[in-house]
Amino acid sequence: MKKNIKNLCINKDYTISKSMKKINKLGTRCLFILNSNSQFIGTISDGDIRRSILKGANLNQSIEKFYNSKPMVLKKNDKNITKKINNLKNKKYLNLIPVLNDKNKVVDFVNLDKIYKVKSTLNHTSKFPLVIIAGGFGKRFQPFSHIVPKPLLPINGKSLLEIIINKYQENGGKKIILSLGHKANLIISYLKNIKYFHKLNFIKETKPLGTIGSLSKASKFLTKNQNITVTNCDTIISHDYNKICEYHLNEKNDLTVVVCNKSYKSPYGSCILDENQNLIKMHEKPEFKILAHTGFYLLNTSLIKLIKKNTSIDFNEFIKLCIGNKSKIGVYPISSDEWLDIGDLSRFNDLNFLNNVKI
Repeated sequence: MKKNIKNLCINKDYTISKSMKKINKLGTRCLFILNSNSQFIGTISDGDIRRSILKGANLNQSIEKFYNSKPMVLKKNDKNITKKINNLKNKKYLNLIPVLNDKNKVVDFVNLDKIYKVKSTLNHTSKFPLVIIAGGFGKRFQPFSHIVPKPLLPINGKSLLEIIINKYQENGGKKIILSLGHKANLIISYLKNIKYFHKLNFIKETKPLGTIGSLSKASKFLTKNQNITVTNCDTIISHDYNKICEYHLNEKNDLTVVVCNKSYKSPYGSCILDENQNLIKMHEKPEFKILAHTGFYLLNTSLIKLIKKNTSIDFNEFIKLCIGNKSKIGVYPISSDEWLDIGDLSRFNDLNFLNNVKI
């Protein structure tokens, strides 16, 4: 088996997390799945993985229940193989097509993106300006935030703001808008010593506007019906921004919320009662699964009209307005090791956490 083919092949015992990491590392949209005899049995795509997470699958669960067992394939000795490839030109959801021999083994593959010179997703992030919401008081970081504002708190020698901006630029991003409030002048003074200062645009909140209210002030830096990326200043996303942008565009979403599958185990036993308040069952330290909002999302600027100018509004309230507006809202799940939530002071006392932060 050719080396590049071998890299694309996994077995059905692979976990969802491991498959996701391999897809991200290789930059492909799918992998080929083989049985114990090295025979082809299906594919797993980034879309299959997203759907499995949205269904509540554990990231350590195998892909066996979630892979596509009947994908598009081509046969090596098929006389019409060239014609069939040409017929796939407009199948945007397809990326890699396996070519099988008569023993059902992968001997080659067709990369439709390369054949038809599909534009690289590297261009997507550059068209999505980034708005960083950094106007809060950092109450969960007090007393430190009385002196150093939360956006400037350091992790491994760099401030939160620098890490977020660097991540965006590494993904091809260009335009950055910073929404500031508490200690705004101090933050601006600090950033003046940063090489990318001339690329930054600033909004100053004259009063607290919540976790999304300042977007009404950002309009002067944006255009009508433009897609933008928005992030809280205490969240770091390591996932490929371009893939999130591509999903947002392909689904034609008005709003795409990046989420993460989180599990929480209760330290207490849970008592289950019947309608007469009699104990009928007890769950010992039950585990709960949620799709957590990471504080990172994409939206079309047409939604900003839902936010009243100079009015405080949080993201959960904004979601309600979008639902009432019948906006198209999608979710994009990422793995837990691709999201770092610097939500409170305890994170800065957790050496294991800090050592795992990838800057």
